[in-house]
Amino acid sequence: TGQQCAQVPNGYGFCDILVEQMPPVQTWGNAFITSPLKTRRAYDVFYTLGSVSNTRVYASCYANSGSFTQNFNFIVNEGEKVIHKIKYDEFCWIEATQPILLVQLSVGISVDNVNA
Repeated sequence: TGQQCAQVPNGYGFCDILVEQMPPVQTWGNAFITSPLKTRRAYDVFYTLGSVSNTRVYASCYANSGSFTQNFNFIVNEGEKVIHKIKYDEFCWIEATQPILLVQLSVGISVDNVNA
C-alpha cells in the first residue's frame, strides 16, 4: 500500500511518497532497539501495531551519551496502532509481551527545518 502525499506527523506541511509493506504476523518481534535517523533534529515517529489484544509494550530510552532519559509503556490491542515520538538523540530498547510490528517514520522538513 502507499500514499502519494503523506505528512509525518499528520498536519505538518510538506509531504512525500510513503510506501509500506506488511510482513506476515508470524515474523513480528518482541524486542527492538531503535536508532535515530542521522539527519533529523526533532524526533522520529514510531507506529506500534499489535498482533494480540492486551499486549504490554515497555521502553527504556538513553541519550547518545549513554545516560538514561525516559521509560514509557502502553497497551496495544490486536490490529491497533499506537503512535509515539522518540527524540532525535535517543536510542530505545522496546519489549512486548506478544509480537508487535514496530515502524519508524522520518518527520517532514517543516518539523525540524532539515532538508534531508
